[in-house]
Amino acid sequence: MRKPVYNGMPRLTTAQTAELASLSRDIHAHPELAYEERHAVAAISAVLERAGHRVERGIGGLEMAAVTI
Repeated sequence: MRKPVYNGMPRLTTAQTAELASLSRDIHAHPELAYEERHAVAAISAVLERAGHRVERGIGGLEMAAVTI
């Protein structure tokens, strides 16, 4: 029997879980149309930066695209 892929992933801490739940609620509270997700990309980028990641925005010429480096 195969194990689900998430069994091999580290468990989230309580703080991480709370931050991701807050991020989800924030994005849900600010609906945006496709290719206009400026609030969402800013919120997600902020979470990643607080976790120590460097975030590059504007990937592929899209203002709302980002990648961690």
